[in-house]
Formats: sequence, C-alpha cells, structure tokens
Amino acid sequence: MISIIGAGPVGGYAAYLLAKSGEKVRLYEEHNRIGKPVQCTGITTDAIDKVIKVDDSIILNKVSVSRVYSPSNDYVDVKMKKPDYIFDRAGLDNFIVNMALSHGAEVIYGKRFTGYKEENGKIKMQFNDNEMIDTDYLIGADGVNSTVARIMGNKKRNFLYGTQARVEMGIEDRRVFETFMGVGDFAWIVPEDEKIARIGIIGNRDSAAGFMDFIKKRNGKILEYQGGLVPLYDPSLRIQRGRVMIIGDAATQVKPTTYGGIVPGMLAAQQLAKDIDNYEKNFRKTVGKDLRLGLYIRKLMNKFTKEDYNR
Repeated sequence: MISIIGAGPVGGYAAYLLAKSGEKVRLYEEHNRIGKPVQCTGITTDAIDKVIKVDDSIILNKVSVSRVYSPSNDYVDVKMKKPDYIFDRAGLDNFIVNMALSHGAEVIYGKRFTGYKEENGKIKMQFNDNEMIDTDYLIGADGVNSTVARIMGNKKRNFLYGTQARVEMGIEDRRVFETFMGVGDFAWIVPEDEKIARIGIIGNRDSAAGFMDFIKKRNGKILEYQGGLVPLYDPSLRIQRGRVMIIGDAATQVKPTTYGGIVPGMLAAQQLAKDIDNYEKNFRKTVGKDLRLGLYIRKLMNKFTKEDYNR
C-alpha cells in the first residue's frame, strides 16, 4: 500500500501515476471536498500539456500576452508562442483526482494526518481520530505546513506570503495577463473572463500590507479573498528518508522565479512514480536542476532596485 497525504493536484497526480502502474494507492484528504480552500492563482504555462491533457471545461481563460509593468508604470508586452491557461482551481484538483480514481486509487475524506512511526517493517500513520493505519510507503503532499516534512526533520523552511482576491471589474482584454515588478516580489492581474480578475501580490510579510493599496487602484468589487504561504525552493531539503517522502509544496518544489508549483510538483511526481525507492536521487538530476537555476535567477532579481526594474 502507498499512502498519499493531501489530494491536491500533485498528490492526485502522483496517485494517478502509481495506480496506473498497478500499485495499490490511497489518498487521505483532511477536508470533506477536493480543491477548497483555494490558495493559488491557478495559472500555468502550456508546459502542463506535456504532463496531462486537461479537459477544456476547467480552463476558464487563455492569455496570450504578458504585460510587464515597471515601478514607473511603463510596460512591455511579451507575446507568447502558446497561451497560458487560467484554471478553475477546484475543478483542476477534482479532474486530476478523478483520473486517479479511474485507475483504482481510493480517497478518504475528512482524515487529518497527525504523525507516523516505523515499526516492524511497516509505517504506522496516525490521524486526528487516533486511528493507526499501516502502510508500506508514505508520501507527504500535504502543502506548505506539511506534517510529514516536519516529522522527517525539515523544520527550517523559508516562506513568502501570497494574498489574492477575485474582483469584479472592467477588463479591456481577457487575453492580457498583467504583472507588476517592484510591488512585493511582484503583483498580478489575471483575467478569468471579461468581468472577473484574480488580483494578487507575493512577497515577505510586510509586502502583504501593500495589497489593499494595490487593489484599491483597480476600482472593482471584491468577491472573495484567497491566499496563503508559498515556499521558497530549498535544494538542501531532504525529500526522502527510506520509504517516507515529500512532494510538491511540502518539498518546496515551486519555481523560484514565478512561484508556480503545479507543474514542478507534477514533474516530481513523474520521477517518484518511475522509481519510488530512488525518488530523491532522480528528482535532483532532473526537476531539481531546473529549480536550482530558477533559484539563482530569483536571488539576482531580489537585488534589483526600482531603478533597475525601470531600466
């Protein structure tokens, strides 16, 4: 039995790959439904096409122009060869988990993982109802506050703060995705359609305070708030200890340049499913190399002043 804690897109995709290869897989989800609460912007590049074929029904919009603003409010338009996708975020999670279910994986809802111990060749998982369940492999896909990661000994991790709102506002062109440099690490306006956009900011704790100032300039009606912690990739993090491993946000597998975690986490899941016992080794040779390069770029960007961004 392979047990996966967390039924987000990365945990669901890992379950799908493992179940498809004939493994017995069970997903444990602490909430009573998939995809809630929403804690990410839900935008990916077309790189996701190389991972899965997503149903068009959960793609709310496609953006083909990235408009990048400087602190002085000048901008450049970058036209994309292929559009980025704006997803119904809960719909994406459910779509991937349903792929896993169709290959025999199970999902247990309302089950919050609280700890584990290894005994007599088995991993004994404990849950909030004090039930102990045996498993052969334990995979933590339980997000930025991962209990699995903490018990593995990964206590020091760096986080950023992402704050976002869905806003009803006038949108001139739904094909244009806007980013604002020098506002936190950066801020964004992502159109869902002609009327609603996702507006957000990411950075350190202090930058979140500038979110309301940023959003007030948009003259829109706030429909709901979203957001949460975003991990900064740490190449020194241990992501496997024997038959216990972490993946996705739990393993800080997030692009350091744009802080997108869906595709990197799913690519890591491919390495895990290919050879579960050598997951960490194979991850570092593949996806980890790209993330390390992104980390170097992010460290350089963090040294930019507003004048640098303007130039």
